[in-house]
Amino acid sequence: MANTKEVANAAAKWWTDIISMSKTLDEIQICFFYELLVARIQNELKESPSLELECDNCPCNILAEIAEEVGIAESFFPSKVIMVISRNSVKLKDSHDGPWLELYPKNEYM
Repeated sequence: MANTKEVANAAAKWWTDIISMSKTLDEIQICFFYELLVARIQNELKESPSLELECDNCPCNILAEIAEEVGIAESFFPSKVIMVISRNSVKLKDSHDGPWLELYPKNEYM
């Protein structure tokens, strides 16, 4: 069974990679976002066996709160993405009709 830190790192790395595609964010914002998201995912997984992070037309509360804290605009997030995080896996669906992709434990985003 994976530990929640590995799972949280895989999930946070995917979101961080997406928002850092914009060259207007500085490295401090990106690193701070990553660290806060890892910690938040770990805390959420202590309370619940899984959680969802999603962006439809705007990021979900967890992503939006962390982004606001570090000064990242909601416009940096993709639309129509849902990520399901459990204590041993991270799965992503890019669009409502798209297939589910397994990000972890495949280590694709580690």
